Amino acid sequence: MINKLWKKIIDHPYMADQESFSIKSAVIILTGTLLICIYLYSGLASYFHRFFPYLTDNGRFASIYPSLYNYVFGLTALGLIPALIIKFGFRERLGDYGVQLGDWRFGLLILSSAAPLFILLSYLSARDPLFQAAYPLSAGSGDSWMHILIHEGGYIFYYIGFEFLFRGFMLFGLRRELGDWNAVLIQTMASTLIHIGKPVGETFSAIIGGILFGIFVLRCRSILYQLILHWILGVGLNLALLFH
Repeated sequence: MINKLWKKIIDHPYMADQESFSIKSAVIILTGTLLICIYLYSGLASYFHRFFPYLTDNGRFASIYPSLYNYVFGLTALGLIPALIIKFGFRERLGDYGVQLGDWRFGLLILSSAAPLFILLSYLSARDPLFQAAYPLSAGSGDSWMHILIHEGGYIFYYIGFEFLFRGFMLFGLRRELGDWNAVLIQTMASTLIHIGKPVGETFSAIIGGILFGIFVLRCRSILYQLILHWILGVGLNLALLFH
């Protein structure tokens, strides 16, 4: 009965364009959607105390455990799982998804040019009360220089996962069948939605950033340089807030 109903639905004239359906694109979009939901409902720093209440006051660096939990969860859910799908599901090279040096001359040119601007944006954002209330992720991140080094250095692991999911897995995975611009727009929508709940300025700027960063990554054929830029933005904001 279910098969007959399904066939009746897809055989309708409005569903006639079945040849354009791509299993690979469907896997990428649905997996990306699922991983975003899992991250938002399990991977945020605020979930650490719920899952590990016995570690709340355990250890010298207990005050930054929530952030470290967020970094590791982001790396695993947003980065490692898509990488495994590419390697063992699609049987493709990670290099084809931006994990390579690519056009390193152009990448370094944009990186060196944009880094000062990103540092300035971090400083300006730190003056916004909404950002002051949201960051750093752990209140104890400034307890000592060692806390700062671990907290900010570990941030790179979150950005590896973030950039690989959106600008690697989704962008490079969809461009072959949907085209470059459609892939840029889809990953922009997805990477913006994961910002919901963060300061309003950050969420709306993610729309512009998603488009520009997507174009930059495609031009470089690498996520490396954008990953570093994103990390500079995040660390710059945290440091500006700590020493405000």
